Amino acid sequence: MAKALDILRPTLIRLAHQYPRLSAKREGAEMFGAPRLNSFMLFQPNEVTLSRVIADLFDPAGSHGQDTLFLNNLLSALDLPRVGVTDPVSVRREMVTRAGRQIDLVIEIPGLILGIENKPWATQQHNQLADYLSALQLWSRGRKPVLIFLSNKKPETAKDDVRIVHLYSDEDDEVSLHGVLSDSRDQIRAQRTSTHIHEMLDYLALEFGDTPMIEKSDLPFVEAVTGEYERDADGRRALAMTMLAGESLHERITTEISERLVAALKKEFPDVTEQYDDWSLYDAIGEKHNCWSVRRSSWPENCAIGIAAERTNFDQIYFGVRAPEKKKGTVDEDDVCALRKPISAAVKNVEGGRSDAWWPWWKTADPASWGPQAMASLILQSPTGQVADHPRFVELAQKMLALMRAVDEAVSDS
Repeated sequence: MAKALDILRPTLIRLAHQYPRLSAKREGAEMFGAPRLNSFMLFQPNEVTLSRVIADLFDPAGSHGQDTLFLNNLLSALDLPRVGVTDPVSVRREMVTRAGRQIDLVIEIPGLILGIENKPWATQQHNQLADYLSALQLWSRGRKPVLIFLSNKKPETAKDDVRIVHLYSDEDDEVSLHGVLSDSRDQIRAQRTSTHIHEMLDYLALEFGDTPMIEKSDLPFVEAVTGEYERDADGRRALAMTMLAGESLHERITTEISERLVAALKKEFPDVTEQYDDWSLYDAIGEKHNCWSVRRSSWPENCAIGIAAERTNFDQIYFGVRAPEKKKGTVDEDDVCALRKPISAAVKNVEGGRSDAWWPWWKTADPASWGPQAMASLILQSPTGQVADHPRFVELAQKMLALMRAVDEAVSDS
């Protein structure tokens, strides 16, 4: 062990000595380039908002000002005939079918009527795509109907007749919105539109890609470590040692976050405990929809403040109040919280949350990824070098405390 530390120490010392200069370089990049500023990340669009953005891009008269650029690149990617600058194009949102459903986007061009169903997160309804295809056929009037399923999921109906466009894909044989927009970048003439597309590409890659992106402001640190790796054999061995310890360090950092969150809640509610002694925050958010939670002993069964992940590998973290309500096909009777209704009313006063059958209040965390790269970046940005002292986790603790107060008030009044 001592020999291993002797190998590691010189490399870490050199990197530590470089830190002030690298930190200054990052701060300069932040000041003059603002690489982390992204409107999509800040506003976290829901399905309706994202559909509105997509409709504007594929509308030649959209605010982007690039005429048919994005629409024609989509048509080319699907081997469909492109439109000319004088061809009439109609773009309409939320067209209602005979079954009372709404197609997110319908584009009418000479010879074609395209329906685009944007399904980034929600599940497909029974026979939904088949109904949409029937509606397009009814409206076609001699034109070819084409239904596009914009999603990273597989269509459940009309499988042979639906054109799949992924939101993001790194496979060469798959059409994706990210790919269509990426292929358009060099042809954009307006700087504001170029910035808009670059931000959307980063958002699509982060939200729907398989791995989190490295923040551009952290690239100086990545380059410094790469330089140490290339320096000599001892440097490579030293960095290999830290890579071997990566999982353990990630677990330790995640544990520090949970400990600090619990400590912050205990200042006002001393009896707060983790709901499961053998189920750590690290265990929970490594898997999809597993929940790490804390609660008071006075709260009803199946009621807690929790943190979970929408995707595996510590990605798309969300937090809130978990108090399930009875809902056929979704929540079993044994999981129902008896005070769901008053709790729902109380937590509405806490700003920014959404609700569903399981959670009367939930919100995507900031940052949404708690993987190793994201944690390393936050440690570098933290004023103390402790990830739990980063302003985003301080804010998370404050939000969880506000939720705990709301739940406690609802329980006390019931």
